[in-house]
Amino acid sequence: MKQTYYEILNINAEATAEEIKRAYRKIAHAHHPDKNLTNPESVQLFIDASQAYEILCCEASRKKYDEHLQEQQTIKINRRSRAYKNHRWETGNSSAIHFAKEVFTRFYINDILFTGINNEDIRHYDDLL
Repeated sequence: MKQTYYEILNINAEATAEEIKRAYRKIAHAHHPDKNLTNPESVQLFIDASQAYEILCCEASRKKYDEHLQEQQTIKINRRSRAYKNHRWETGNSSAIHFAKEVFTRFYINDILFTGINNEDIRHYDDLL
């Protein structure tokens, strides 16, 4: 999963401009390419931190970035919600009962198919209640 600029700089979304600057300088000092030529991960962290600082240090670009994050979070929640609603055993009255009914029917029918009992002999879950 891709990290947010806040996660890259290890700060929270309510951080002040001074906190952002301090976090960036700490990472830049520790992972500067002049100090870490042989470590590509460290150089990449420096590049990511520089990009994060460039966006978060300007109030206008930070506001746009925060709106983008909020939009992405909303999309993610909507996808999860839609997937949950469309799940095959979440369409009945009570999901737990519907799920148990589905599992019971599948196992019961599979058992009958393999033992050769006629379909007339099949009792349904509702008949057992």
